Amino acid sequence: FPSPILFPFGNINCESIRMLNEECLISLPKCDILQILDALEAKATAWEYTLQYAEGTLAVDESVLVEEHRDADDARAVLHHYTDLISKIRSQLR
Repeated sequence: FPSPILFPFGNINCESIRMLNEECLISLPKCDILQILDALEAKATAWEYTLQYAEGTLAVDESVLVEEHRDADDARAVLHHYTDLISKIRSQLR
């Protein structure tokens, strides 16, 4: 197996990746799901800023949060993960 892959939440190995890809069913009140979406959208916004910073199109000041990243491709991948997750959750709301 290849060496561990760096995810924003730490190093994990291939066995962990396989387990992380298993689907789960979570049942929560809609207001809790909306709170989760709010938090995910805040993280997505931080990764949007991070991508802009990594590409050199954003000047950082104290009001902008830039996440730890390797490069623009890394920031783009994490941002895509967050936006994809938000879309999946929103598509399941009634």
